[in-house]
Amino acid sequence: PTTRQMLLFLSTTVLVWVSEPLLSLVDSAAVGTYAGPASVVQLAALGPATMLCDSSVFLTYFIGLAATNLVARSSARRDWKSQIEISSHVLGVSVALGVAVSLGLFVFGETLLRWILGPGGALVRDAATGKTVDMTERVVHIALGYTRIRTVAAVFAIAGSTAQSLLLCALDTKTVALAVAVATVLNT
Repeated sequence: PTTRQMLLFLSTTVLVWVSEPLLSLVDSAAVGTYAGPASVVQLAALGPATMLCDSSVFLTYFIGLAATNLVARSSARRDWKSQIEISSHVLGVSVALGVAVSLGLFVFGETLLRWILGPGGALVRDAATGKTVDMTERVVHIALGYTRIRTVAAVFAIAGSTAQSLLLCALDTKTVALAVAVATVLNT
């Protein structure tokens, strides 16, 4: 491969890995800008929700790594039938994992968010009275809403991540870059 091809491959691979945290940053910026006076509570809720959703999806990245390894081995043997079979099975497993993550977050999301925040996890000092107010219940409620919104996309995020790994294994950097660009536009 030429230096240009290597740089293109490397930049696309890095783009895939940094896209998820950057999209979360865009979410934070949008909430901070458009939530108005309640933006402090909204941002306080977005933090745990983002951490829970991103971490849950991140736990499934092993499937893309395993797929890359298996497909590369088949590619080295020039076993195209095996590549197609592996890709199909891995994408099926990704969808199943995505459904499991989505269901898990829908069912256990509130409990997990309470664990993340801890008791009294959102204490705020009232500027007028100087008293400390426990906003944990409100933050958990709002965070659960954010979690459920992001959970809807978990299946697509997990299957998309696996598909991107398979495309990179096939050295198809253009499709991967296009997928990241489309995801970025849809997120904003």
